[in-house]
Amino acid sequence: MKKTLSLLCLMLFSAVIYAQKVDTLYVKNIDELNLVRKNEAQFYKVITSEPNSSVVEVEDYYLNGGLHARGKAVRANNELIFQGERYIYAPDGVLFGGFTYDKKGRRRQTFTFHPISKERYTLELTKQEIPYSGSFFDQGALYKFKKGKQIKKILFYPNTAEVFEIMTPDHYFYFDQQGNAIGTLSYQVKDNKLIPIEGVFYELRNEKIRAKIGYKDAQKVYSASYIPSVEYPFKLRKEVFYKDEKRVKQKEYYPTGSLKEVSHYHIEEGESAMYKTEFYDTQERLLGEYDNETNSGTKVWFYDSFEKKRVQSFDKGNLVKDEFYVEAIDSISDTRMHFLFSSMDYTNNQADFYDVLGNITSSVTFRQGKPYDGLTYSYKAGELITTNYQAGKKQGVETIYENYPFNPLKIQENEYINGVQSQERWYENGEFVDAIQYVVTPEELEPEVEIYEVEEVE
Repeated sequence: MKKTLSLLCLMLFSAVIYAQKVDTLYVKNIDELNLVRKNEAQFYKVITSEPNSSVVEVEDYYLNGGLHARGKAVRANNELIFQGERYIYAPDGVLFGGFTYDKKGRRRQTFTFHPISKERYTLELTKQEIPYSGSFFDQGALYKFKKGKQIKKILFYPNTAEVFEIMTPDHYFYFDQQGNAIGTLSYQVKDNKLIPIEGVFYELRNEKIRAKIGYKDAQKVYSASYIPSVEYPFKLRKEVFYKDEKRVKQKEYYPTGSLKEVSHYHIEEGESAMYKTEFYDTQERLLGEYDNETNSGTKVWFYDSFEKKRVQSFDKGNLVKDEFYVEAIDSISDTRMHFLFSSMDYTNNQADFYDVLGNITSSVTFRQGKPYDGLTYSYKAGELITTNYQAGKKQGVETIYENYPFNPLKIQENEYINGVQSQERWYENGEFVDAIQYVVTPEELEPEVEIYEVEEVE
């Protein structure tokens, strides 16, 4: 009896398996049954037939095995006629949305889901499968239609359910991430081109508001950009003011929000021309101002950290004073130093050099802009060079150090006699390793005239 029952169960189980037919087809497009070779396919279909039914379950997969679509269909004349809801999945496996089909296989609705709130949106379609009424979510924005026309677009902050922008047929409305209204902009559309009229346009980049533009009477009157920093969110980086859409003033700011630079413009022959710039420190104290029309005053350059790099003073285009500041970062301890390194007075032909504490280490006299007498210092990217001059010529030992100013280590010495190099010496870890001696002839020690040119800072 037990053997008979076991045999009967096996027969029934085999019948069920045999009745379920599974086809695997390789295609380029999930909505077609045009079969291709596996190496030419973009997707593959798994079609499962049920016994005594014309309805089949259709699953479409990416070639890596990820599910792309699932739905029910009627298989007729080598064609799949979908019915009911068909679900579409993103490559990462998240349910994106799908379509609702009528009994004739026509798409009558499309539905989507907000990836964060999971809210479902439904959009009715015409017989031509054109949006008619309802809502559709795509790429961070929700589109709303009424009687075939788009009446609203809602843009969300990336990866959130928080609204950034609402666009209607004649206005933009903007919100911060707390849901507070921050601005509006009216506009018109002419020749398929959007024309701002009145208000403020906000620009979203990298999940944050990075810029805004103000309009009045269809003209740009203001623009601003914000610092792309987590440490200083929504801090102004630059503001520009316009008249007749021409720049008349520009303000730049430190990351802390304090004023750094103000440039003034007047309009010449329809173009903006800068005529004055003011420079400020982080406490908004005036460092100097430069008149572009007389080429007189003070210019200030900054490092990327916004610390001063160079301060130059001019009189009618002639450089009269040049201050250079060192900014250095120790890669091991991450210690940062910033200090006045040198100050050149071209009026009195004298330069002073400073240590990290602000003490004068050397004073040098110049002639025709060239070192004449004293010990000079030069710095670039952690390298310090000290050179002694007598009567306008290099004299004695010139020393080169690395890792200045944190742990200066001598790496080279060059010895000079009346401006002519007589020896080179190299060091490793501060220890002497090698040297080259040069033969200096009496002819090489004859006086010669050299012209010194001051390089302008870019």
